Amino acid sequence: VEPGIVKLVYSPVISRSHIMADALSQLLLADVGLSEEVAPWLWQGLPLALRADKTMEDMHRQLLPDLDTFLKDAQPELESAAAWAAVEYFKDQAGWDGLGRFVASLGRACRQGQCDDNTGLDLVLRSTLGMDATSFALAWKNDWSERLALVQNKLDGLLADRVSAVLAGDEDAFIRTVDASDLLLVNSERNWFVDLNQNPLETFELIGHPVTLYPNGDILANVTVRFQLASAEQDQRPENLQLTMLITQSGQGYRWAGVAMQTLSEGRLTIRYPEGESLLAEQLLADAGQMYTNLANRLEVSSPDPVVLELYPDRESYRASIGLSFPNASWLTAWSGAGTGIKIRMLPVGSVSDYHPNMVRQLGRQLLYQLDVENEWLLSGISDYL
Repeated sequence: VEPGIVKLVYSPVISRSHIMADALSQLLLADVGLSEEVAPWLWQGLPLALRADKTMEDMHRQLLPDLDTFLKDAQPELESAAAWAAVEYFKDQAGWDGLGRFVASLGRACRQGQCDDNTGLDLVLRSTLGMDATSFALAWKNDWSERLALVQNKLDGLLADRVSAVLAGDEDAFIRTVDASDLLLVNSERNWFVDLNQNPLETFELIGHPVTLYPNGDILANVTVRFQLASAEQDQRPENLQLTMLITQSGQGYRWAGVAMQTLSEGRLTIRYPEGESLLAEQLLADAGQMYTNLANRLEVSSPDPVVLELYPDRESYRASIGLSFPNASWLTAWSGAGTGIKIRMLPVGSVSDYHPNMVRQLGRQLLYQLDVENEWLLSGISDYL
């Protein structure tokens, strides 16, 4: 095979972008003797599948909505999502090794002149997957259609159960929708539900769509929370919160697992944080560890309980994790309750030290809870004093 040439338009970030990797993967296909005309789905889809193997969440967010639309309407401008789905289906059936053997075999068939029509593609597909090109196209479309329909149906069922429990005031039924493996989340969800008893809802609705499908059956879903408090002004419109939530597999259904976060622990403290914020999380955890030790000494708490800090990326997810009646105010950036984690909203700019006042107050509150302090004036006053 003659050496290939890749011509790209330069940009300062070209080495860090996907453009180089995509071009090289297509060069690989060309080097073995394949062209885009032989298998357009492979030519377009392989670079996307390689990217999705490394950055699955980002790629699924980009491609799943387009794929769903393509499967329903077959819009030509969405064919890149379809090509990715075809390669993903092939990979699911034969693995990366099987896909590699398929590429090599198809390349040999093309070099032997068998790709002027579909003869070569049909021959290699039959030897690899036991189906010709037409059957393969039908198979991957049916597989993805059924998969997305099943996921959406299970997600709709979970959200319907949560809405039904909220409107009925059934706390036990509501907690049954929560991932029971995360006790901190269960406590937080109980606190969320208790808030409804004090601030009843006039309307409540949940609408969700999957945006990431994990290999273990879990998903990420974009969820719209539409609600109106009974105490709202008569002419006030319902509020909408746009959230991205982790939904975990449980038997034949799904469970609500809160905002998807990474975890880091040191000593008695754990921090949960959004993907990509590991440096901030490490700094906050180190500072919080020193604060917690100093505060425990000042309050004479000899064996302080473990504490979890939860770092939320935006105001909506932070607010929704506390309670629907929680004020939508930019200056409210930290909160904690008895049995819950310390919830901190990420600041748009600034340094780690900007988080320190909130961390001191909330770590102080957690220690006071451990001393059975319940009066709010004491909790607020002492934590502010500290």
